[in-house]
Amino acid sequence: RCMIDNQHTDATLTVEPLPAVFIKYLPKTWTVYGDEPFELSCQISKPNVRVIWLRDGIPIGDQGEAKNEGLRYSLYIPHNIQAGLYTIRIDDGHGQESNCQLTVEDYAANERKKPRIIRALEDLNLHEGDSLDLNCQFEG
Repeated sequence: RCMIDNQHTDATLTVEPLPAVFIKYLPKTWTVYGDEPFELSCQISKPNVRVIWLRDGIPIGDQGEAKNEGLRYSLYIPHNIQAGLYTIRIDDGHGQESNCQLTVEDYAANERKKPRIIRALEDLNLHEGDSLDLNCQFEG
């Protein structure tokens, strides 16, 4: 409020919070052998954000265990793993998402393969001074 003698003016200030964004994305690809359990994880800029996990565009439902621990969001599937495009979507109206293409292979077939990368390095968004953790996975 601003007042001068017998006049005044008022204004309302509305501050919109910044949308949640991915700090660490899901790996772009992942390979699971046999019926081994698997877990996908990413980091989002805010804790306790509502997210939706999908496989090939369909909500996972009770097929996996979704967790949120601080800024880390994960999906754990202990068995009956199905290949497909796994997606985590931030459910805040902005529609940000991260995807991982999952392949399921027979474990015995893996023993005959030449070395190759099955989990590539991930894209990251960091602030100056943040620590960096690089991970990849290979087979063979």
